[in-house]
Amino acid sequence: RLKLPRLAKHLAQVGRVHGGFPGAALALKATVGDALSGRPGVDLLPAITSAGSRFFEPGEAHASDTEVLVIALLLIKFESSPENTHEWASRLAAHAVEAAQEQELWSAAAAPVDAFVPIKDVCAREWDLGTKMLVMRAVALNWSGRGARVDIDDDQLTNYKSFLTKEKGYLRGVTPTGAKRKPKRLLTWSATRVADLIHRRGPVLREALGLPPAAAALPSAPSMIEENAALSAAIKQKSAAYTALERELAICRAERADFADKLHKAKKRAERKRADARKYKEAQQRGYSEAQKAARAAQLATRKQKFDAAVERASYVRVVMLTKKLERAKKKLADAGLAHAAAVEEKAKQVSTARKRARTVEGDAAKLPELKLQVKELKARVEELRVEEESESEDDEPSPRPGCSPIVGLLPRRDEHGRWQAESAELRGLRHAQLARGVASSTVSANIQDVLDVLCPGHGVPAACARQSKLMRGEVTIAGEAMAAFKFAASRRVISFGWDESTKFGNSVFSCNFQLEHFDGTIEDVCLRGLSILPHGGTSVALLAHIEERILSYSRRVLAAWIAQHEKEKGAGSWAAAGGPAPENIGLHRLCEDTVLMTDTCNGARCTRRMVAAAAMVAVEAKVGKAAWEAMTEEERERKYKTYLGDCWQHLRNIIIEAMAAAANASVKATLDDELHDFSSFERIDPDGSCVIRAAFKQFHHGGEYAKGRGREFESWRKTRALMFLPFERAAGSRQDLAFDGCVPLFVNRVTCVDFLRGYIDCPKSQNVLDKSLYTVMKCNEFTALLRVNTLWRFLFSDPLRWLCGSASKLDDWSLYKMGWVLEQVEAGMEQVVADPARLLDPEFDMFAAVAEELPAFRDWRAELLARPLKGCGDHTFADVLREARVPTPGSGNQQATPKVLELAKLQAEAALKKMHDPKLALADKLE
Repeated sequence: RLKLPRLAKHLAQVGRVHGGFPGAALALKATVGDALSGRPGVDLLPAITSAGSRFFEPGEAHASDTEVLVIALLLIKFESSPENTHEWASRLAAHAVEAAQEQELWSAAAAPVDAFVPIKDVCAREWDLGTKMLVMRAVALNWSGRGARVDIDDDQLTNYKSFLTKEKGYLRGVTPTGAKRKPKRLLTWSATRVADLIHRRGPVLREALGLPPAAAALPSAPSMIEENAALSAAIKQKSAAYTALERELAICRAERADFADKLHKAKKRAERKRADARKYKEAQQRGYSEAQKAARAAQLATRKQKFDAAVERASYVRVVMLTKKLERAKKKLADAGLAHAAAVEEKAKQVSTARKRARTVEGDAAKLPELKLQVKELKARVEELRVEEESESEDDEPSPRPGCSPIVGLLPRRDEHGRWQAESAELRGLRHAQLARGVASSTVSANIQDVLDVLCPGHGVPAACARQSKLMRGEVTIAGEAMAAFKFAASRRVISFGWDESTKFGNSVFSCNFQLEHFDGTIEDVCLRGLSILPHGGTSVALLAHIEERILSYSRRVLAAWIAQHEKEKGAGSWAAAGGPAPENIGLHRLCEDTVLMTDTCNGARCTRRMVAAAAMVAVEAKVGKAAWEAMTEEERERKYKTYLGDCWQHLRNIIIEAMAAAANASVKATLDDELHDFSSFERIDPDGSCVIRAAFKQFHHGGEYAKGRGREFESWRKTRALMFLPFERAAGSRQDLAFDGCVPLFVNRVTCVDFLRGYIDCPKSQNVLDKSLYTVMKCNEFTALLRVNTLWRFLFSDPLRWLCGSASKLDDWSLYKMGWVLEQVEAGMEQVVADPARLLDPEFDMFAAVAEELPAFRDWRAELLARPLKGCGDHTFADVLREARVPTPGSGNQQATPKVLELAKLQAEAALKKMHDPKLALADKLE
């Protein structure tokens, strides 16, 4: 783009000051541009064109030539009269010179008052198809000046119009002060370009649009001849300046060449001086080297002499010490040899006596058949003595302490060949058991040694270093996975397979659980692998591949490695002989043994569940064989191989709770909307139930979960008063049912918390934002109603349904199918509350009455729940909490909140029914 004249002048000045500027001539050339018509010597910017496929660039601060042309054509098309248009263009074009020089620095305040009104009217009006066709024909065919563009079309004009009417569009200019709020592009200096174009080319623009020329009284625009004359004068002026700059540049280049020659000569002189200095230094160094070599040789000779003397002294001392040790060893060996010879002689006498007795018995065996048994016993005794004699002669290890037998197999540190050997499998198992129970790795050896000191004194266990104990944790993991694979392969059938995919610390992770039925009828939960990473993401296809490759195939490999090691130690076929299962019993085909595939109810999980069921049937077909499979009828296949798809009822329960909590929170906020506006956002006054539960956990929890909380102070203050208290629910890592569970402690402790916080509120310098927020919300009548109604829903709906969802496997004559009937009971109860919200406060209201009648275990559990005592409250139980929520104490804040409680109860019941009847959710399927 061409530069402004004053910029070229500045570049020329810089070139003179710094002894020549190579870009000065080029910068001067770039200043040659168009001249304003009728204003000789005044320059405009060069053409501003759009390099993209559209005639405008949304991200640019300046309007392109085509934009200026389009807006000028539209102004003439929509003008009320040519006189008004010419009068407006003349007034605004007078500022074109100043605006062209300053561009974004030009202030719109310098323009006339109504300078932008016509442009705003054009942007606000509708551009019908006829208008757009006239503009496109004018720009593409009838206009040959700056801004002509043949690829303009209706879509570009429509898109451009949408950008003009957007409140926060991309067609923004640049403010002179750099403020964040930027003006619209056409309301900056670009408007002067539009006015100047109309002022200079008004008749040509009307002709391009096919409009008749303006009235004769309208002053005509300057002619093209005048403009060309002005342009020629400007070009001559710039050419003269350019020639002067070139002459100055030639002088600068000559000076630069002279300076370069002088610099080259100076470098040559410096190089000669450095060469002379190097030669002098080398000659001096050669003189020093001879003397240094002689001194170094004398020093080395002295060191060698001292080293030889030291070696001779050390060799003498070492020989003397080894001689003494050899003598002591010979003496010990002689003593041991005498003792061993005496023991061998004694054993030989015993063997001789036993053999003599055996011969006597054998001689009498023909006469006395009843003595055969004694002969066998004597032979066995002889064999034992012989083995004992051989073992004593070969094993020099000390015998255990008399009267004490080792509890575990303790092996010596070295084997019979003197090599270090591994510790026994029993001792390794003890270490693994300690680590599996969460014992610190540095204390495992000490714990085992303490037990041996009590049960078997005199036996020591080599202590593993801390690093080795930490490495054993990996062994524990692999051993656990191997045992889980063993149980899976040895099981009778797989009852259920459940999994879930989540994201932890930015990584996609996968967890799963199998419920197995063994041949003895016992049922056990087995996890083949712990939390595993999903390297290929959490799509359904990736999850299916992960289950097969990283869960089942991995377990087969672990079990196969165990089998290989077992048969390496005990011989081929020993695994099968010991009753070990085959690795082939682990695979997708095991999921067709009347197995329930359990996941949550999201679309991705349900898709994965269907894909796993289909893959399991394919695996069964491959396991049975194609011929045998095709020979079966559909009834036989259905009878032998079946897979069920189950939804997690805890997820379904939380879906209902989330909808109910959201409805109540929205109602409370809507009621308190005017009051909430009186508080600033810094005070963080939010009556949302979940937010207050988490804030109370941070403020009052005795564990000090929050650095600025009052947990320890509150716990000490509470213990000094005989108050009814219930510990606060932990709000870290919770699910949606916290909205009901966390409200019960707040309902019980509300008055206590308000009394505690009042001390900080009365002392302003001691309070913080959390103190004021909780104090304000807990004193609110509407929030009291929210706590009361959520407490009722927990005891009457959430807790009973949670127990039924999680106890299906522990109950007789109960299964997932019965949960659909339970959901129908919940639906009926919600409908009663919608019809009459006061039913929720009725002590006779029980939406699970039919369930309790059919399931005695459920009835007993509810009775036990209500009979649980509260912490430090004497005889108070959960039944008292439920009674206070239903029939509050007269005159209390709980009683004053009763009208809001009824309103919230109806809203929450309606929200629950809406969720249960939503056809897009799995809940609706259970009510069919």
